[in-house]
Amino acid sequence: MRIRRAGAASLLVALGLTACGDEVVGPGEGETFEIVFDGLARIPAAQGTFTVWVHDGVDTVAVGTLAPGTDAEDVGPFTFTLPLAGARGVFLSVEPAADPSPGPSASVVLKGAFDGRSATLVGEGALTDGRPLQTDPGAHSLFTTSNNSQGYPSAENAGLWLFTLTPSRNVHGTREVKVTPLEPGWTYEGWLVW
Repeated sequence: MRIRRAGAASLLVALGLTACGDEVVGPGEGETFEIVFDGLARIPAAQGTFTVWVHDGVDTVAVGTLAPGTDAEDVGPFTFTLPLAGARGVFLSVEPAADPSPGPSASVVLKGAFDGRSATLVGEGALTDGRPLQTDPGAHSLFTTSNNSQGYPSAENAGLWLFTLTPSRNVHGTREVKVTPLEPGWTYEGWLVW
């Protein structure tokens, strides 16, 4: 994904923001940028909207929202005009449907700092505390505690345990699930289907 100044050359990165010219300076108020997303799916309107924000270290300003859709549709290009002089960063958040708050939610998906006239937006530091998401949190089994020995009906809601009996199967060598700490606004969710 990339973000580039409209009508100028661009730098392709995972998700980047670029404004090109002869000299490297910070982005100026009134410059027009285009974000080109690669593989970012739209979210249904009932779940909220993606909103693009810029900040200068003091003020944070929304520069627009990405149209909702189905998760089968990718987000297309998005153009915005920089409303702040001395912008330090740009980020993408998920804002709740009918959001009464004028500010950004804690659910930031991607963010990046301007380096001269470009920025690279990543999930690390937006979703997580700066570390990458674990690609292999381990091999685990789900156990439910119960009081079956006391006869029917047993209390199957006595708790859930997620661990492994063979720690050597896990890259980290422990029984527990190891997941990357998340930023406020995000939580891990597990599903049990039988």
